[in-house]
Amino acid sequence: MMNSYLRAAVAVCILLLSLPVLAVPSGPVIGKVALVLGSVVGTDQDGDTFEVVRGTELHAGYSFETGSRSFVRAEMNDGTRMTISQNSTATLDQFSFNQSRSTGTFNATVKKGSFRYISGLLGAAGSSRVHSRISTPSGVIGVRGTTIVAIVNPDGSMTITIPAGTVDVVLTQSDGTKVTQTIGVGQSSQTIQVTSDGQSTGLDQLPTSLQTVVNELVDLVNEAENPSGTNNSGTNDQGSTDPDETDPQPQTYTLDTDSTAETNT
Repeated sequence: MMNSYLRAAVAVCILLLSLPVLAVPSGPVIGKVALVLGSVVGTDQDGDTFEVVRGTELHAGYSFETGSRSFVRAEMNDGTRMTISQNSTATLDQFSFNQSRSTGTFNATVKKGSFRYISGLLGAAGSSRVHSRISTPSGVIGVRGTTIVAIVNPDGSMTITIPAGTVDVVLTQSDGTKVTQTIGVGQSSQTIQVTSDGQSTGLDQLPTSLQTVVNELVDLVNEAENPSGTNNSGTNDQGSTDPDETDPQPQTYTLDTDSTAETNT
């Protein structure tokens, strides 16, 4: 009889050891998935994938990879929204916010693809400091509020437009010196292209590639917010219509092509 109990106990132990170990996220919840459509793969801090659905809690270190006709909108606890469009890869690196002091920070990395960023309460204090940084292969965007729309190309180059505010492009030359170019409202251009080696060019109008990104994202959001719509995997994307993404008052951005440099203006 004792041998039977031992054999049963051993069998149970083997079964338990064969079960997958579910990773427990570390750190506080920094936000949630506010909207999602199509094929979106989430990866947690331990490299394990998870299902991305509306309402999924987010932690620092979570990454997203979107497929064709897909996108995900991450909304931070202060209302900051990072919308990652189709065929993109991005990571939520860090977020903190102290509402009583109106202080905090948001850092993200976009390896490829396109995104739209809108500041929440982090940007309410105005343009006195850089509160958010979005890293790309061709530079780091230091955010002081308002809205960014950008596309990061496979070769690391980037096109960025600022619907409101300005961008200071700090170019690091081969000899280490820095040259600053200001783009935005009241300047010669509100749109720039940055090459993979940090060279920038101001544009007089929105290029077709970026306009296409904007139009596609609008279509995807409308599809996700359609009460009768479903995503490609069959998951219902029903929900209340997202508030209007009205651009706030112009603030200041900084794009520094030296990722190790400070982004103060």
